[in-house]
Amino acid sequence: MNKINTLKNTIRNITSEELFGVLATSVNDLPYTNLIAFVLQDDLKKIFFPTPKDTKKFKNLTINKKISFHIHNSKNSYNDTEDAVGITITGNAIEYLEENSTKIKELYLLKHPHMKEFLYASNTVFICVDIERYDVVENFQDTSVLEI
Repeated sequence: MNKINTLKNTIRNITSEELFGVLATSVNDLPYTNLIAFVLQDDLKKIFFPTPKDTKKFKNLTINKKISFHIHNSKNSYNDTEDAVGITITGNAIEYLEENSTKIKELYLLKHPHMKEFLYASNTVFICVDIERYDVVENFQDTSVLEI
């Protein structure tokens, strides 16, 4: 298997196992982070998550669509320096208004069945991140980049 396919498989494995990641938004050079329950599209081009409209993160996304999203599989142990993988995703976030959002929402609920009420709440919007790049760190400092 070539290096790109190995990298894609690492991304798929980590993002399918991990339920949460940290979303970073920024407005006026002030970064803001949130823990987010997400789902990644299998082709690695888009990541999705719901959020209420009346949140700081949603307001930030409407002002500046550039985001960073971090997912990792660390276990908070000393072995993490050798075993953990961290993935930083960068891209542009927009409200997902596609008519076929039902399919993506079903995919989201397969991963997060406990989030159904939240997902369909009247104040909740579904966000789509068009991914530009993955930075994958393994063995504490070995970085690989995948441009989308």
